[in-house]
Amino acid sequence: MRLEALTARQTDAYRFVRDFAAANRYLPTQRQIAEALGISPTTAREHIAELVRKGYLGQHHHETRGMWLAVELTDEELPEPPDPAPPVEFTCRGCGAHETADPQSVAAFHRFAKAFQEKHARCPRPICAPAEVK
Repeated sequence: MRLEALTARQTDAYRFVRDFAAANRYLPTQRQIAEALGISPTTAREHIAELVRKGYLGQHHHETRGMWLAVELTDEELPEPPDPAPPVEFTCRGCGAHETADPQSVAAFHRFAKAFQEKHARCPRPICAPAEVK
């Protein structure tokens, strides 16, 4: 079975779960994963959900420590993460202002685009056009 590639943060989460399980003989809680990676428990839960969806972890819902390693892979066996999205440049057609963003997710891209459009809403031609940076 070919596993879907993980993002860099998902790979960090998988490695932490794998290494924690090897050291302690049980798997960590979502809170322990969050603390180890410096992320919120909600973000840890999202990473776990993706690891389950992609086949790296199994999970019994509504159970404390209710997950297991579906596959045990060494760092060398983990699929390479996909190339990150290229940065994007926004140009205001009204005032000509340029800003570049390096969004790591679709949500981050939308937040940046919305903030840029709000900032330039009073320009003569307020429609902002994203263009890929070369």
